[in-house]
Amino acid sequence: MRHVTVKDVLTWPVISVGENTCFKDIAGTLVTHAVSALPVLDDDGEAC
Repeated sequence: MRHVTVKDVLTWPVISVGENTCFKDIAGTLVTHAVSALPVLDDDGEAC
């Protein structure tokens, strides 16, 4: 059985959204980049 690593499932460069991003913009980003999830970052670029 092959082990799946993080790099096997993540895109590069990483596409993220800010914690105050509206739903419509998040949905558009998901569709535009053909991804199913996005990390959410605060104003300092840290994960929320």
